[in-house]
Amino acid sequence: DAYDLDRFEEHHSVFDPHLPYDEAMRLVKSRYLYSGRLHVDPLTLRASVSLDTPIPGGNDEVRIDGWFARNRALNGDKVVVKVLEDR
Repeated sequence: DAYDLDRFEEHHSVFDPHLPYDEAMRLVKSRYLYSGRLHVDPLTLRASVSLDTPIPGGNDEVRIDGWFARNRALNGDKVVVKVLEDR
């Protein structure tokens, strides 16, 4: 029997599903999400996103905590992020 990989990934992925492009852009336009470029330090593996549009208060870069929060994104990828309050 052939494997249905889409179905396998749907039930076994530890990552959140990616948003459809149109929905992501609608949420960026509404400022619920922000778009930018992911940067990963090759030595520390710490990640941040340089935002295309600063968040209220002027920050134009946000930190991404951990591999799972990057949701499969790699260094240099264009991403959308939800900005969370400082914890």
